[in-house]
Amino acid sequence: MNTPVDASIEDCSEAIALNPASARAYYSRGNAYFDKGEVDNAIADYSTAIELNHEYADAYYNRGNAYIGKGDFDAAISDFSKAIALTPDYAAAYYHRGDLWLHLQEWEKAKADLTIAKEMGIDIVGFFHAACQSVEEFEAWYDVKMPEDKVCMRQGFVIK
Repeated sequence: MNTPVDASIEDCSEAIALNPASARAYYSRGNAYFDKGEVDNAIADYSTAIELNHEYADAYYNRGNAYIGKGDFDAAISDFSKAIALTPDYAAAYYHRGDLWLHLQEWEKAKADLTIAKEMGIDIVGFFHAACQSVEEFEAWYDVKMPEDKVCMRQGFVIK
């Protein structure tokens, strides 16, 4: 059965066949592969989109998310950093890079990125609560122990 995601992959493949220099077509197909759970194919298409357009901040950002799916946090941080360099107001890239810094126990870097994301309008408390209901759950999920001075639970997660 041909799902909407499969149809999107087919449509993007046709667009690529017609115009192999279309960074947008590779990017869109990468999104469809990512939605389908085919992370390696998504990374390959995002990489091609980036080769075709080195200034494609969204392709770096989405490839960063795909790298998270593979557990390659260094590559994800690098891609989020590139997206931020290209688009300094990319709030979601700050948020996701900050989240990875938490995972890597880089507390000050996490605080800096999450503060910027919050100042740009990202509801970091809402995102944390969507992923974890408590600090303990967060610590178990990420296999980290957060320092007492970095988090409190009055109204959710608050980076001090």
